[in-house]
Amino acid sequence: MQLFYLSKLQISQFFLISLLLFAIFQANAQKYTDKITSAKLEIKGQSVDGYGTNFDFSEKAVRKGFWKYCKSFARPLNQKKYYEVTIPASENEGTVDLIIFGQSVDVDGSTDFYLAFDNSQVPVNQTQVYSKQTRTLLIDFKENFYVDHFQSLIDKKTKDTRKLSKRYEKLVRTKKDDLRASELLEDIKLIESEIAGLQKRLFEVSR
Repeated sequence: MQLFYLSKLQISQFFLISLLLFAIFQANAQKYTDKITSAKLEIKGQSVDGYGTNFDFSEKAVRKGFWKYCKSFARPLNQKKYYEVTIPASENEGTVDLIIFGQSVDVDGSTDFYLAFDNSQVPVNQTQVYSKQTRTLLIDFKENFYVDHFQSLIDKKTKDTRKLSKRYEKLVRTKKDDLRASELLEDIKLIESEIAGLQKRLFEVSR
């Protein structure tokens, strides 16, 4: 039986290409949609009207993202089965503090995320105002979540490109390994293509 051995360079190449292909698959899998649906949440034994949407991310990632998002303007509390977020009157369009409930449900690796507001604390004549704010809040959170995700991928890939470019320039300058230089150039082009795709997705979310 003839055995084949891979050199360190070939192994390094294999892992780099595998990582790039995996990253491309992940980026393509995570698609943003602005679809928002009406929903009912079960909070403290009560049925509450709200809104829901789907994220192509794990439940853990979405919950962590929502916590981070809320902390900049509200007081979030983790009630285990749901989040309770108090938005001061100074930060919303109404006259009283707005209490928002957030719930997440794992759906085969993606996440359905819901928001509803506590209407027991809201004047009847302002119910529609707060309902609209709740829907707007869910849209804004989702947009911010996807923008942050795509931007972080772009930043990482740009950093990877710079590292590879330095290695490529060194090989070209020293003329030590033209084959490896050519391979690095192809790797750089592949990453740049991926970055262009991510930038397109970023634009689609933030426009």
